[in-house]
Amino acid sequence: MSNAAQNQNVVQRKQIFVVKTNKNVFEALDGLNAENEKFNKIQLNLVNHEVNPSVFVSHSINPDVLQVLAFEILNGSFTGFAEYKGSANSKRADGKPEARTLKISKRQPSKPGEVVKYPFAITIETGEGQVIGEGAVKMVKKEQSVNMLLSEMDMKRFAVRVSKFIDNFNYFHQTKNYK
Repeated sequence: MSNAAQNQNVVQRKQIFVVKTNKNVFEALDGLNAENEKFNKIQLNLVNHEVNPSVFVSHSINPDVLQVLAFEILNGSFTGFAEYKGSANSKRADGKPEARTLKISKRQPSKPGEVVKYPFAITIETGEGQVIGEGAVKMVKKEQSVNMLLSEMDMKRFAVRVSKFIDNFNYFHQTKNYK
């Protein structure tokens, strides 16, 4: 296969949001798909540059779930979120199932009147999974984990950007189908 043909098979995802520090990167990428609900996702990536080689982890999240999280973050009712996913037929070199975990938490002040500079923590973990039941995959061996703390403003910027992006995507695809 030629390089041009290979490049056509690579999915280029638009960056919706990014926060970079000297140690970490957190980004949200467009993975929305109007034709196939199974592949209609927003991809969240975390990179840790403190270690060599850098650690990259990724988690795909349903846009409806992300909009609920965005609403809670923006109106101040967010308390925490965890999502567990996996792939029984993963692309791992060892052929074993892959498990992924996304955790978003809000840290509270330890004393009244104290301000938490970076109240939000985002963690993505990946590792070896085990298929249980009807295709569910649970983590049996965590292999990679990246955590990043975010300010309230950065988290609200994230919530606004992804929510507006999803709304615009839905509006465009709904109006396109009515013409």
